[in-house]
Amino acid sequence: MTTFITRNQSYRELLDEKLKYGYIHKHIQQPLIDEAKWGLLQFLVEQDRSLTPMQRERYIITTMLVQIALDTHDLVPIKKVAETEQETLSKQLQVLSGDYYSGLYYFLLSEVGEIEFIQTLANAIREINELKMALYYKDSPTFHERINLTKKINSMLIIHVTQFLYDDTANDLITDWLILQQLELEREYNNSVIGETTINAYQKNVSNLAQTLSNQTAFITHYIQDQQNDNVKISTRL
Repeated sequence: MTTFITRNQSYRELLDEKLKYGYIHKHIQQPLIDEAKWGLLQFLVEQDRSLTPMQRERYIITTMLVQIALDTHDLVPIKKVAETEQETLSKQLQVLSGDYYSGLYYFLLSEVGEIEFIQTLANAIREINELKMALYYKDSPTFHERINLTKKINSMLIIHVTQFLYDDTANDLITDWLILQQLELEREYNNSVIGETTINAYQKNVSNLAQTLSNQTAFITHYIQDQQNDNVKISTRL
């Protein structure tokens, strides 16, 4: 019997294969994979029994390619001072690599006629870019506004996939859980500007939201609770 762990390894190998592009990676760092989104994405897609194995594979790989493309573009530095030739080349390749990952998702889905899912991801990309414009170019956004925009940007892609497969009742839970994962990761590496009180508030909010899901998406509660329990065990061991 094929287990979830076995499928996870298979998906990871497929993703790594798609990310390989020799010339680009000689000049820029390997693309980063958001492990919280990667795990949740696989779980969400695997739970939809109406999908064929090929659809599951394509949905998981293409969605993660889009997420990596978005994250890669975010890594491009904005500098007003003169750059060296190597810095210019690195920046150009960073942009091109993000475009390369985006192009792959269109190709892989169009290859099998997944037009509706292409539209789902395209809508997510459009909304994310609109949110980024509001975050980066709005005059003096308040702290609360910045946090809300950051939360939406962080979760928008997974939210669109969840709504495509199920419904929208898990939106708030997924949004708060994903930002909580990011904050806890930043705290682990001492990079967080968010206080412990805020992190505790998000933990409480995630627990409360988990009780509000519809029957169709209640299974997400169990996944998130399991992940939170695992995080507690890891923190205890450390």
